[in-house]
Amino acid sequence: MKILFVGISNKSTLSGDLKPLDETTATGKIISQIEQRIMKNSVKINLVDFTPLDDLGKIRYPNDFEIQNNMPKLIEFIKSHAPCLVFLLGKLVEKSFFKYSEMKKIKDCCYFLDIHIILYSIKHPSYIHTYKKDLTGEYINEIEAIVKKHI
Repeated sequence: MKILFVGISNKSTLSGDLKPLDETTATGKIISQIEQRIMKNSVKINLVDFTPLDDLGKIRYPNDFEIQNNMPKLIEFIKSHAPCLVFLLGKLVEKSFFKYSEMKKIKDCCYFLDIHIILYSIKHPSYIHTYKKDLTGEYINEIEAIVKKHI
């Protein structure tokens, strides 16, 4: 069973862009803890495959144009990796999927694409790290329970 985590964008360093959800970031560390707990084959990708920067060179959220242009690549990536379960990390990723793909909402947090993949929208790990750090274990437990539900 392959699991896919979809973040927002890559983080940039002086040596270049990091891989999606890199373990050197707070988000990547939490995803790594989840991967260790669920012990399943997982893949990580971002909504856009670059680091969006503002005029001052600071990281920003990708805009609609950037997201829309990257969505066909992202959908193709999902189809080619054929995961059974996809976690959409945060509202921006969820809203972008609704806006630029053929995702349909079936239940409160569970979705299906025309390719019969189960998607869950969950809080972004950076939100947990920044505002709910004391609930990190509970967050990981909830994701583990979702994975067990669909195995």
